[in-house]
Amino acid sequence: MRVFDDVHPEPDWTLQFAQGHAGRIMVGESKDAKLLVLGAREHRGLERLLVGSVGHYCLSHAFCPVVSIPAPEQHKDTTDQPIGADASMAGQPRENAEQARRRLIIVGVDDSAEADAAARWAIREAELRKDDVLLVHAYEVPRLPLGRATAIARGRQERQALLDKIAGTLTVPPTMHVEQLIEIDSPGYLLPRLSERAELTVLGQDHPALSGHMPLGHVANTVASMSRHPVVAVPRAWTAQAVDRRPIAVAIDGRHPSSSTLGYAFTEASLHQAPMLVVHSAPLAELASGEPDIQLNLAEILASWKADYPDIDVETSLLAGAPRDTVAAVSADAQLLVVGVPYRGREWTRWIRSVARAVLERSVCPVAVIPQQHPGLAIPD
Repeated sequence: MRVFDDVHPEPDWTLQFAQGHAGRIMVGESKDAKLLVLGAREHRGLERLLVGSVGHYCLSHAFCPVVSIPAPEQHKDTTDQPIGADASMAGQPRENAEQARRRLIIVGVDDSAEADAAARWAIREAELRKDDVLLVHAYEVPRLPLGRATAIARGRQERQALLDKIAGTLTVPPTMHVEQLIEIDSPGYLLPRLSERAELTVLGQDHPALSGHMPLGHVANTVASMSRHPVVAVPRAWTAQAVDRRPIAVAIDGRHPSSSTLGYAFTEASLHQAPMLVVHSAPLAELASGEPDIQLNLAEILASWKADYPDIDVETSLLAGAPRDTVAAVSADAQLLVVGVPYRGREWTRWIRSVARAVLERSVCPVAVIPQQHPGLAIPD
């Protein structure tokens, strides 16, 4: 092979071809090796996510030292553009530029009915957004003194069968790419990291039997609290409807712009060609004394959005009661409920007592949790 033409002294090498998960194969070969050397080059979008996971897998599980060698500058692809780059600037054909612009929806899956519903919802959403989909399954392997490699291999086979089963039930449009990723990791740690590279992360709703006073024990709850991108939780009872005229509901505070939350909700209403229901919840005494001011504030907040989306019918509703108790009830008549997650910085307690967390646990329709990017845009708890 030409790769060894300039290597002196001449190496003693063997070329092998293998089929399967690259990381798992390399880890298997590392058992009888002194050093495992991996090549690394620039990747973008889904390719970077998948290739990067192979290196991470080898670094975490190899039986010998691992060295990762980056590509020389002169060998890097200088035409590689960020997702969304202009095709004319890159000098690429239109179809290549379109592929480069495709975004990614991540779906966390396991063997639950909630995860199955999440995968189906994600495929439907990805078709509307013209996105690709990545099915992710994370699992943890006990640190056994003996047989860890066997446990890893057996576990991966079982998880691969699970992903194949879920993928086989999905109706995927011909233009959509659906990939799979299996990682030995905690879902609560892996999915927030991956969500940084995705437009949207979709999960099954946390099982009601496990909810309550253990927020760190739920994947959807944990990911929604940590991600800086939208997270959607789908209940097990969700089914697609050919024509769904139920509104996209969004909960906002009438005193703040809620720009991130409203922006996502209006985008969803436009994609689904659905009406919108904007709700504001407050204690009865507050509504009784200040309803005209609240209605005026809501009208001012929504005015610019209605101008930008003139084809969307928008209704407003005032709910009497504590927001953590009343907002979830709106989900009974909505196809999607959008809520903002408070800007908490490092204050975990703000998430624990937030409206978003309460709605995640009680909603009967899919819930989109939208992070606020700046304290000035945060919704009160």
